[in-house]
Amino acid sequence: MASATETVRFTTDWVWQSVYTPYIAGVYLGFYAEEGLSVTVDRGYGSADAATKIASGVYDMGVVDLGVLIEFNSRNPGNELTAVAIIYNFSPLCIMTLARTGIRTPKDLEGRTIAAPAGAAARVLFPAFAELTGIDVTKVTWVTVTPALREPMLVRGEVDATAPFLDALLTLKLAGVPEEEIVVFHYPEYGLDLYGLAVVARRDLIAERPQVVQKMVKAIIRSWLWAIENPDELIDILLQVDPLIDPKIEKERFHLVVNRLILTPEVYENGFGYASHDRLLRNIEIVSKTLALPRVIPLDLLFTWEFLPPLEERLPRK
Repeated sequence: MASATETVRFTTDWVWQSVYTPYIAGVYLGFYAEEGLSVTVDRGYGSADAATKIASGVYDMGVVDLGVLIEFNSRNPGNELTAVAIIYNFSPLCIMTLARTGIRTPKDLEGRTIAAPAGAAARVLFPAFAELTGIDVTKVTWVTVTPALREPMLVRGEVDATAPFLDALLTLKLAGVPEEEIVVFHYPEYGLDLYGLAVVARRDLIAERPQVVQKMVKAIIRSWLWAIENPDELIDILLQVDPLIDPKIEKERFHLVVNRLILTPEVYENGFGYASHDRLLRNIEIVSKTLALPRVIPLDLLFTWEFLPPLEERLPRK
């Protein structure tokens, strides 16, 4: 263990769920402490909000959707954040609605209302999805809501759709909606080949305390690989944070995300946290073009491989 303890303030980008528990599992299991780190982990309020708070110094590191990060860095020259590990190899962004609304295709969203927090990644990147699917964005009305109100408003019929992550279908199931009634437009299935959530850090932290970033990445990846192998124990930790969660739903949520968004062929070959050079460039191109960003950021302002542990420490079991 390191002789000195470094303090790190970390934020997720969403509420406490099983898919965010690995970050606090590192606290409960002592993985951060073994690296000489004292880490506090707070829940988030959307990727754009998390990026803003990290960049302003409220937090040192956190979780941000990579597409949102591309936009943030383009619009904030001199205050960019850098992704240091990819968590979701496949983007979780989607639009979700119910069969009773009559929305069958993305184009049917025109003239309808969609609920999401202002900084939600699926809302921020909706113009990219709209361009690929022929939606006129001027014909869609956004309703800004808190995370807790998003799915209940859809269930009550107060909005026509939501802009969540893929695993929100578990939240709807928990609210009593049969799965066959849930309609999902998953962005990657419509041509958006985007990475999803990533661990990001401020550039001054990387420059001044690179050893801290390296230790954080090592501990986070270790926590995630532990969680994939120990989902029941992960839920036990989540219950200590929020005793009101539904263990069955949260375990189902975790398996959905791991199997559909995390354990891809790329991860099995190159390890957890890895990002492809060519895919990153495509992500920058897609987001920059469809959001008409003021500048196209260079790759080194988006991602660095320098803090990833050796491959053997990042490979998941098949």
